[in-house]
Amino acid sequence: MNLYHFYLNHPLYTFFGGYKFDGAQNYRTRPIYGLRLGSELNPRIGLEIVGAYIRSRYRDEGDTELQRNIFRYSLDGIYRFGILGQQNPVVPFFALGLGGITFKGRSGGDDHSRWQANYGLGVMMFMTDRFSLRGDLRHLVLIDHNHYSNFEGSVGVAFLFGNESRASAVSDQNNKTETPSPAPTQTSPKPLPAQLPAESPAVKKEEATNIILKDVHFAFQSSKLTQNGTEILDRVIQNLKDNPDMSLRIEGKTSASGTKKYNQKLSERRANAVKTYLLSEGSIDPNRLKTIGYGKARPAVFEPHPSNKYSKAAKANMRAHFVILINTETL
Repeated sequence: MNLYHFYLNHPLYTFFGGYKFDGAQNYRTRPIYGLRLGSELNPRIGLEIVGAYIRSRYRDEGDTELQRNIFRYSLDGIYRFGILGQQNPVVPFFALGLGGITFKGRSGGDDHSRWQANYGLGVMMFMTDRFSLRGDLRHLVLIDHNHYSNFEGSVGVAFLFGNESRASAVSDQNNKTETPSPAPTQTSPKPLPAQLPAESPAVKKEEATNIILKDVHFAFQSSKLTQNGTEILDRVIQNLKDNPDMSLRIEGKTSASGTKKYNQKLSERRANAVKTYLLSEGSIDPNRLKTIGYGKARPAVFEPHPSNKYSKAAKANMRAHFVILINTETL
């Protein structure tokens, strides 16, 4: 995995808020600042590495206030009660984690660390494909004989890094119609030997060319052709009629959201929907049309967040892709 894909798969959250200590700890409630580095296991479940800083004051037994640097860190699991995206812009979630808290003196006092468990609720708000907001409320419990109970509230921003233009360039390239290279100039054949082997009968062979027609795109979880899709297919029909030696391989594909089995079936339905239209509207010989479904195995654009089924990358992958086959004869 290169760094480009790493940053797209691991959103970075920055957050700030307030941290309230147990009254028996003799620490003042203070602001907290931190970072979360996340990784999505599936559209609903994720993991996060959390690191945060608190600068507080501690009152010792002699009623002297000491400045303390406090570091909180944990590994948290996240479960979302929905799939975040344009159609579902606000999603609540549950969090559960385990980590520690370290107290370091700035003006005296003993340095020490404790295990700390946390749990809580939060909400995520979708803004764009690369930007979202988030709020968290956590209950944190120190794992020692005191079992001090702390509370944390925070708001934050999620960023997704990467150059989207790279993905768009891939999509544009796939949608571009290219013209075949000109045939090479024929040179005079060399003299044949006196004795020739028996000629083999002509055999028809199909060769895939580098001509790629414009893709037909579908709505999410649908194999129904759109108006734009039928307009594209009408032009495909004319191309087939103008080139009687040309055949098509219709490749059905899907976005990354959903299970492998479901997407495989959906991609096959999309390819067959295109074939059915070409047969019914263009009276094309069925022997000139082949279909195959690839599911989500061959995306046009990398999807950093498969859960965002309405992102530009996801829409680019909900498609039927054409590869032109030219019938040639070899001797």
